[in-house]
Amino acid sequence: MKIRVVFQGEEFRIAAGACDSLALALRRGGVPLRMDCGGTGSCKTCSVRIAGATIIYQGGTLRIPESESWMVRSCQTVLTGENGSVEVPASSLENED
Repeated sequence: MKIRVVFQGEEFRIAAGACDSLALALRRGGVPLRMDCGGTGSCKTCSVRIAGATIIYQGGTLRIPESESWMVRSCQTVLTGENGSVEVPASSLENED
């Protein structure tokens, strides 16, 4: 599946496996995402904004409408399809304070 990503003002698509966490897909796609806790979900440094997607998050399936965007921990999130978009804020990038 391909995920639409907005990163540093650029929009592009990255590949993701059906069970990949969003963090894993972003890192494989070249996004230098912070994960200070190593992917346990405790630090929130990998938070991204998602709109118009169906996700699996913290054990449940959630539908985020196109008209809304939610901040989620990407290490704890799996997208279930190619719909929607992911925005990576500067605060979630490595070497950002």
